[in-house]
Amino acid sequence: MAFGKMMYRDPEFRNGNNSIGVYNNSGNGTVTITRTGLSSAPNDSKTVLEIKTTGSASPGNGGFCFSNACSNRKVFITRIIAKIPAGRSIQWASNSIGTSGNSKWLTPNAGTGDWAEYIYKVTCGTSGFSST
Repeated sequence: MAFGKMMYRDPEFRNGNNSIGVYNNSGNGTVTITRTGLSSAPNDSKTVLEIKTTGSASPGNGGFCFSNACSNRKVFITRIIAKIPAGRSIQWASNSIGTSGNSKWLTPNAGTGDWAEYIYKVTCGTSGFSST
């Protein structure tokens, strides 16, 4: 990861949502993202994104997204610091990452009820790409 390129350059949400948008294939307005201050946030800006679902959403409870175009053998490492409730887990959903592509969690994805780091790796395949 030390030699990678950070694609979204505002990880502390100082200037906005860092290209993060609502993910809800139902499109019914039940998932919202609010940029807000939080004194307990584990960052210097004390700014976070609060993601809420207030009704049915798809897939699962809906959530957030940032679409990256896949291409031949490209590798994406996603690092998320989040406060996921205990008993819940963060899930990854994706369009086609290409023939023979693979992806996996590098950390546990179960919520702890406290701030935790979640890391996911996508290795794109060789053809038939979309976005992840």
